[in-house]
This record gives sequence, structure tokens and C-alpha cells, in this order.
Amino acid sequence: MYAAAAILVLVASACSGESNDANTAREKVRATTSESMSTRTPDAATAPTPTPLTAQEADSYEGGESLDAEPSAPPVVVGEVRELNLVDAFSAEGWEEGAHQPVAGEQAQAMATLVSCGYGYDGGDPLEFRIAQTDGYKLVAKVAQDLTSPSSTARLEFALVVDGRQVAAKAIEFNESAILEADISNAAVVKMTVKQSPPPNEDCDDAAIALVTDLTMQSK
Repeated sequence: MYAAAAILVLVASACSGESNDANTAREKVRATTSESMSTRTPDAATAPTPTPLTAQEADSYEGGESLDAEPSAPPVVVGEVRELNLVDAFSAEGWEEGAHQPVAGEQAQAMATLVSCGYGYDGGDPLEFRIAQTDGYKLVAKVAQDLTSPSSTARLEFALVVDGRQVAAKAIEFNESAILEADISNAAVVKMTVKQSPPPNEDCDDAAIALVTDLTMQSK
């Protein structure tokens, strides 16, 4: 009987030891898990506070627009003695501005457009200016062809159109230049048009670069 009782005591002790070991192991697992979670997910008190974007940074995102930005209005030329550049144009599709070499003259800053078959030869793509209606002014334009034009046989016709009415026109050969003048007193819209005259040949191999080497508003 004593032997049986001793065996029961040993079994109970063993079971108790295993239970303690299991509890200890579970506590270690809980502690490790808790520590891991605290490492991955910081407390709100210690988490870094996001820094708001500045207006400039917000604008750098694609499609971002500053709420304070005002839409740019198309330019309107105020009546005064001055030179006009491409930045002053209300519409200038197909035109660019830069250093060019006129056939008749020295290299100069000029507004330019390609006049070729199917592009501009019919008088399309005018250079348009909107003028604040003022009395006492005229517009003077100096025109030429670019020495680097693809063709040297094109004949270009330049024209100034004021409020829908053509008031000045001149045609020039490759090695020529010309000056056009138009009274713009109380005018609202002035356009510079250029086309090939006669129209380009069927092979479309006589493209030319038209130049406006100088465009100024002057007192009459």
C-alpha cells in the first residue's frame, strides 16, 4: 500500500511539473507576441505626427492645383509704343520664337512658322493679338524667309488683318524682305497671316519658314 501511495505522489508531482512547464511556455509565447506587436505598432502617443504638405508640394503632384492660384488671363496689348513678342500673342498655334537667320539680313530674334503643303499654306494658323482699343497707333511688321527653309523656291504672302479686314499684304521671294503697316486705331483684333502664293506644288517639296523679324506698335 505504501508503495502504491508513493507511486501516486510521484505521478502527481510529474503532472504538476508538466503543467508548470506548459504554463511557463505559454507565458513566454504571450510575452514574445506582445513585444513583437508593440514593435510593429507604436502607441499613438509615440507615433510620429504627419507633416502637412505645403502649397508648393501639393502643386507638385500630378493634377494638383493650389486653391489660391488664379487662372492666367489671355494677354491683351495696351496701346503704347512697344515691341510685340510671341508672349504677347492671344493665339500663336504653329508659331515659335527664337534666333533665326533671315535670307536678307543678319541673324535676329524672330517669330517663325513653317508654311508647307497641308500646313499653313492656305492662310491657317494666324498670329493673333488682342488690342485694348486705343486711338493713335499703327502696327509695323518686318517679314522675311529663313535661310534654313527646306525650299528656296516658295513665294510667301504675308498679310495684316484688322478686325476681320485685310489692310496690308505683301508677297516675297526667298531672298526678299518686306515691311507691312496697318492702322490699328480703336482696333480689337489684329492677325498676321502667311500663305504660299501660288499654293505649293503637288510634290509638297517647297516648304518654307516664314519670319516676323520685328513687330512694333508705333504712334501714327
